Amino acid sequence: GKNEYEDFELTRDNYEMAGITREGDVVIPETFEYEGQKYIITNIGDVCRYNSDVTSISLPSTVTHIGDYAFAGCSKHS
Repeated sequence: GKNEYEDFELTRDNYEMAGITREGDVVIPETFEYEGQKYIITNIGDVCRYNSDVTSISLPSTVTHIGDYAFAGCSKHS
């Protein structure tokens, strides 16, 4: 039903649904609501792949799987 949380895999294609920006110190929420549906973030895909503006990422305890390339290209290069 609409009151139940659906598992959600966060990727670079849908991170905006969760209200996440891809710069600075990124805090990923445990849950979020989008268009009336509640989601719980359980997987991290290629959330900031090839993005150099992220300085740190805080993951929620709800995450049970992180993709091999989830944070590829995240590190800031000077």
